[in-house]
Amino acid sequence: DQSPDGRTFTIRFDQDSVRRTVIATVAILVTYSILKWLWDSASHFIFLFMLAWLLSIAMEPAVHRLANRGWRRGLASAVVLFGLIVTTVAFFAIFGKLMADQLGQLVISLPGYADQIAAWVNAHFHTNIDPQNLLSYFSFGSDLASLASNLAGGVFGILGMVFGTLFDGIAMLVFAYYFSADGPRLRRAIGSWLPTAHQRVFITVWDIAVTKTGGFVVS
Repeated sequence: DQSPDGRTFTIRFDQDSVRRTVIATVAILVTYSILKWLWDSASHFIFLFMLAWLLSIAMEPAVHRLANRGWRRGLASAVVLFGLIVTTVAFFAIFGKLMADQLGQLVISLPGYADQIAAWVNAHFHTNIDPQNLLSYFSFGSDLASLASNLAGGVFGILGMVFGTLFDGIAMLVFAYYFSADGPRLRRAIGSWLPTAHQRVFITVWDIAVTKTGGFVVS
């Protein structure tokens, strides 16, 4: 090549540098692809893992209280988890039925509400709204049924969804139980990776965080 002052110079690439750059670039791309594939494959599991950890934190105040009274931590975790399951089932059994009843009454009352709204609007704004046209905006039952059928993929899709949800729930409960039962041992195992001077600080911060977060989750 030639510079503006007339002098010529030659640009040469070091083959070893080019080779290292190409290898490093390919290695970065391959590593990124592998990590992305692992994340896409394990993201659902990681989500269940985090839910189980949050559930174990929510259980921690009650488990800790029972453990201080002489209960074995595994038994205390099992009792608290069983109590949470029973409470959750009872909650949905009571309020789920109440919600379904209220929703049914709302659907039954929609024609009357449409007449009242149309009459009020026509009287105050001098319009001529037909209540039947107003009701057409609430006629979404068939659309929802079609959408649910398409999303579920038929009977097999519904069964797969039910069993998948059941499996996820059982897996989350099992992980939550072991997180709660082996909480102190897990804390000591992680703390052992730290320098001796930082282990006491780590355990103190862990205890405070679990206690405060558990109380917040329960609230």
